[in-house]
Amino acid sequence: MKLIFIFFKILIILFLAAICSCLFYTFIVFPNARPEEILFHIQAPIGDLTFDQTTSPIVNFCIPLITIVSIVSLIWYFLKSYNRALLCLSTWTILSLGYAFIKLDLYQYIKNLIIDNTFIEYHYVDPKSVSITFPQKKQNLIFLVLESMELTFADKKNGGYFSQSRISHLSELAEEGESFGGELNKHNGSIPLFGTTWTIGATFGFTAGLPLKIGHLDGNAMSTQKHFFENITTLGDILDQHGYHNFVMQGSDMTFAGTELYFREHGNVSPIDYKYCLKNGLIPNDYYVWWGFEDQKLFDIAKKQILLESSKNEPFSFIIYTSDTHMEDGYLSDFCPKEFNDKYSNVINCSSMQVDNFVSWIKKQHFYENTTIVIIGDHLTMDSDYCSNIEQNYKRKTFLSILNSRTIRKNNTNRIFSTFDLFPTILASLGVKIEGNKLGLGTNLYSNEPTLLEIFGEELVNSSLSQRSLFMEQLAQIQIPES
Repeated sequence: MKLIFIFFKILIILFLAAICSCLFYTFIVFPNARPEEILFHIQAPIGDLTFDQTTSPIVNFCIPLITIVSIVSLIWYFLKSYNRALLCLSTWTILSLGYAFIKLDLYQYIKNLIIDNTFIEYHYVDPKSVSITFPQKKQNLIFLVLESMELTFADKKNGGYFSQSRISHLSELAEEGESFGGELNKHNGSIPLFGTTWTIGATFGFTAGLPLKIGHLDGNAMSTQKHFFENITTLGDILDQHGYHNFVMQGSDMTFAGTELYFREHGNVSPIDYKYCLKNGLIPNDYYVWWGFEDQKLFDIAKKQILLESSKNEPFSFIIYTSDTHMEDGYLSDFCPKEFNDKYSNVINCSSMQVDNFVSWIKKQHFYENTTIVIIGDHLTMDSDYCSNIEQNYKRKTFLSILNSRTIRKNNTNRIFSTFDLFPTILASLGVKIEGNKLGLGTNLYSNEPTLLEIFGEELVNSSLSQRSLFMEQLAQIQIPES
């Protein structure tokens, strides 16, 4: 009986050690993560990601801590101080949970789950309710979504924060394209709002004009769902309805976070991901780099797929997600120049260079005249310490440049806009006329219509978005699985 009691104590200590280590891991690697993002990814599908990418960082961090605690506990046991081990670890766990409660502002999060705010419902413009008119000659869309790419990474004269630009190639593309910086063509970017601060959330924001919020704590589980906001109309739906062939490509498994489900359901989008490329012989059977395959291969495969689609003489859209700049510290290919002292700066610089090379290739193709290129950063970097020294008065934004647009802006001021505004703006860049110039919660930035941020300010909009929305819950139609 005594042995069982001792064994039970050991299990308690190991359990408490695991809680502490996981909390430490979360706040060290994801210092700016919000509760809704953490909850979404805990329950979202991950696909066929390998051990190295999904569990190795946690194991490398947690196992040593648990091992140390176990050894110390055994030493204390032999010294007849076992209860002291339990008391110390319990205290650390309580302190860690308290820190998590404060750091994540869980009081406000729980409060927001109770209060129903009608802000989204009041300002939402359903694409089904307005006239959307395409030009007779439809424009192709190539849409580059750059992982964690901030305008911040540019030098100060180009709207960034650094004395030496990490994205000089992208800055040249911003100079050439449109980023709604006003009559001086100042480089500008979008402000990520609540529900759009991670990749699938940002995707939902710039294709549906909505924050990815589902409401109840136990309902934030797209892995259990057959549908991903089935009844809303998105960018993909609109393009599909007007005869576009739609594709989305990334170098990892698109099952992750429900991405493939979302794109298949909205716009009949054909996914080209790691598992697709394996199945179709586009990469060797035993090939696995970073999250699947690196951006160098991503762009090489994309060129072949785009050439194939462009030969069909029908409009197409092609969304490409990069991943080399994903936290922590990114993936640095052998060919990348090493101009900076730290790895992540070199990764960002190399990503900038690769995007520029890819855009240069597109410009040489026969289809470029009828193709608009949209380049955006999905969200601010999640690298835990890269932007830790940036002053609070500097407003960090994601990168944006729209090349070869079919629309000229009417508003020559420096626009203040969010991820939501990209939804109608991308359509407008294709020469599409939108009745009222608003879709979802977004505003067409080429128009004179003000954005929600320009009307209400970031603080009020973010506060309103973070509160419970019965309207969003009705749109989501989450089905709670039977236990």
